[in-house]
Amino acid sequence: MRNGAKFGDQSLVDGLLKDGLTDAYKKEHMGLQGEECADDHGFSREEQDEYCIRSYKKAIAATEAGWFTSEIAPIEVP
Repeated sequence: MRNGAKFGDQSLVDGLLKDGLTDAYKKEHMGLQGEECADDHGFSREEQDEYCIRSYKKAIAATEAGWFTSEIAPIEVP
């Protein structure tokens, strides 16, 4: 659409949803697949939330310990 549109119907596709949040094989939204996986394996919402919190805490600890020093580039914002 950046160059305008010719006469007739046009479709605008959300690139993030199509390419980033849709499974390439099953053509399903990743959120739905997450729910299916949780149901299949019996994970409760609370267990998923606890896992998420533990994961973030581990990432923060690893960053503060310098484990990602060679992977994180400083950026100055003017």
